[in-house]
Amino acid sequence: MSLKIQKYDDKLNPTSGEAVLNPDWVTREEGLPDEAVRFAEDFGKYLTDPFKKGDRTFPGRNALTTTQLRNFFSEIRRIQAKGYDKNSSDFYMLKPKLAYAKARVDSRNRIGDFVKALTELINKVIASDKPEVSFSNFVKFVEATVAYHKAYGGK
Repeated sequence: MSLKIQKYDDKLNPTSGEAVLNPDWVTREEGLPDEAVRFAEDFGKYLTDPFKKGDRTFPGRNALTTTQLRNFFSEIRRIQAKGYDKNSSDFYMLKPKLAYAKARVDSRNRIGDFVKALTELINKVIASDKPEVSFSNFVKFVEATVAYHKAYGGK
């Protein structure tokens, strides 16, 4: 079952819609589709757990922190720099590292949803006929999520 998240508008007000992760996005040889980038935007917003106070929006107490997000993104970039084909075992180790990070924080923290999404995508990369292509798309998806998380006030 793919991850479903609450959608937010550009002012970070909850909307009635849901966004759904499609793990098959990472296996496309044509690259990451636009719908994956749009989901990454919704996901980045969602991970900030936004709340309103007057006219201002703040990250909520259950928000995924920028530090948590960047730790994984840095590891992914390290694997990318050395080459997926030479570092696939480090890529496989992302799953236990994600599980450990989730276990260290309050269960309400949105890291659980981040872990679920990345685990689904990691599994698709591993099962792919062309893991190098899938890994490249995976990196782009995480990069987009990190960018949108920061753009929408992730702390």
